[in-house]
Amino acid sequence: MTRSHSHKATKKMAWPPLLAISLAAIVIFAACGGEASPTSSTAPAEPTATPIPATAAPAPKPTPTPLPTAIALSYEELLSLFDYDRQAPLDIREVSAQEQYCVVIHDISYASPKGGRVTAFLVVPEGPGPFAGVILLHGLPGGRGDLLGYARDLAKTGVVSLLIDAPFTRRMLADPTEEPVTFTELDREEQIQLIIDLRRGVDLLTSLRDVDPDRIAYVGSSYGAAMGGLLAGIEDRIKAYALTMGIGGLVARARTIDSPTGPLQRLTEEQRERWLSAMEPIEPINHIGNAAPAALLFQSGRRDLRIPQESATQFQQAGSEPKEIKWYDSGHNPPIEALLDQVNWLETHIDIDAEKFSGPGSPAEAAEAFSKLSSSIQASDDPALQAKWTAFLDSALATAARPLQELVNDAAIVPVFSGNTQVAEKLQEFMAAPREERGTPFLELGIMIQASGDAALKDLYGKIFISMLLRGEPSEALTIEFFALVEGPGNEEVRDALRQTGLSKPPCL
Repeated sequence: MTRSHSHKATKKMAWPPLLAISLAAIVIFAACGGEASPTSSTAPAEPTATPIPATAAPAPKPTPTPLPTAIALSYEELLSLFDYDRQAPLDIREVSAQEQYCVVIHDISYASPKGGRVTAFLVVPEGPGPFAGVILLHGLPGGRGDLLGYARDLAKTGVVSLLIDAPFTRRMLADPTEEPVTFTELDREEQIQLIIDLRRGVDLLTSLRDVDPDRIAYVGSSYGAAMGGLLAGIEDRIKAYALTMGIGGLVARARTIDSPTGPLQRLTEEQRERWLSAMEPIEPINHIGNAAPAALLFQSGRRDLRIPQESATQFQQAGSEPKEIKWYDSGHNPPIEALLDQVNWLETHIDIDAEKFSGPGSPAEAAEAFSKLSSSIQASDDPALQAKWTAFLDSALATAARPLQELVNDAAIVPVFSGNTQVAEKLQEFMAAPREERGTPFLELGIMIQASGDAALKDLYGKIFISMLLRGEPSEALTIEFFALVEGPGNEEVRDALRQTGLSKPPCL
């Protein structure tokens, strides 16, 4: 069915100029990344970051809508379920604003048309813009803090990100005994409310004077990817949807585990039929075919134990054109390649600067550039620079410990080491070292890998380096001291090598 484009133009909302300050029920889905607690609404704790307080907000039940009398909905009936008053005030309230590495993270909330308040983070880069806008939605269970690190990375490319808590997250924060999926009509009401809250998020982004309303995208992970499929069939102001490790919806996920002990079989026949009749009309796979002209990116893992390949393929096939489909030799957590592919894809559709995300080139090229940088520092005969470089790496690698552990534990890399025992032992030494003392074994690992001439090993080392770039946050003091030494006289070769790695001093430091 052809998508309608008769929505009214969005009115600019007047609100405080935040920009001036500078992603039995929990078996249904699982949050990608694993870096935050299931119902966490705040950023994961990191050694160099000050915790950002969560916004306390009541979580009333959404306003009920009538249950459908038939499975099929016309497109007009579907749109009416997710309609709301765009002229109503957003009523944005700010709890705090915190600067981290030239990015300002605003802890905010705004009014939900279905009741209560939507808790969110607004992540704003330094500078005047105009910026692209991206809405990010987490997995299930999960919360807005799960994708905060990624939002900070996107900010470097010229993106203002909005990360909201889904209605089930807000309900669970108010009452930790609650489950994200209830297998009652509440699931339907919360899914409808989520889509409306996301649409209000588009209103919020486009009301900001430094956000370009023609450069809005959506990024969803796991449950967030599934719900992005539904949003894509409803909302026509979003230009591109990146859907990672997604499936057709809650019904599709429940049916993939439809065993004698699965969630659907634990319901009575009446309960099961009532839940299915409530959820199937708004199942994302039934509506992602209306996404055009928005572009779709599907990213899936061949070894994903939560999303079977058949289910992921059905979701992909249901999407309208234009679309791009990418498969990775990974599990449910997206690998580094998926993040790099996603940012490059976003660059094509919303005009961001992908090179600022992780530096130029492939992981193998990154490994080459990093080795050249390390060699130039060693050849500088500057003991202070050499010591500060090791300390800088210690700090960066310590704060990137969890994603590094996930990368090294990934079964896909095991064959890479099977033919080189020395490198395998050095990698284990690197990972076994205290978090704050990994700089030296990391450098030694790089020297060994470069000497091996093994392309697969170089590619892996580059991935470790890029993971450090994306997730490492060395202390600001160390960063200032290291770059001050690099900028000193006689270090032209070091500065040239540094530029090739993608490492740079944050402009606000």
